[in-house]
Amino acid sequence: MARGRCGLKVIKSMSMRSADPGAGTIDYRLNILGIRVSEHGCQLVAKGGDGERWNTIGPRRDLPALRHLPGAGGESVQILKRTEPR
Repeated sequence: MARGRCGLKVIKSMSMRSADPGAGTIDYRLNILGIRVSEHGCQLVAKGGDGERWNTIGPRRDLPALRHLPGAGGESVQILKRTEPR
C-alpha cells in the first residue's frame, strides 16, 4: 500500500486528484468521499447515487484554517497564516 500526503495508508488505485481549472478547484478523492479545495475554502464531496457525479456535502469552510500548535512551554498557540481580508 502507498501512503497519501497525510501519511495515511491508501490503495493507490483508489486515491485521485482531479483539477477543474474553470471552477478553480482541486478535488482530492478516495473511494466515495473526498475534499474539494479552492484558493479560499474547502468542502467535503461524496460520490452521488449514480456513481458518476461528485456532490458537495456540508458547509464550506474558509481557508486558511485556524490551527492550535503546542508552544515552547506546553501552552497552546494559535496560528493564522493570513490576516488580511480577502
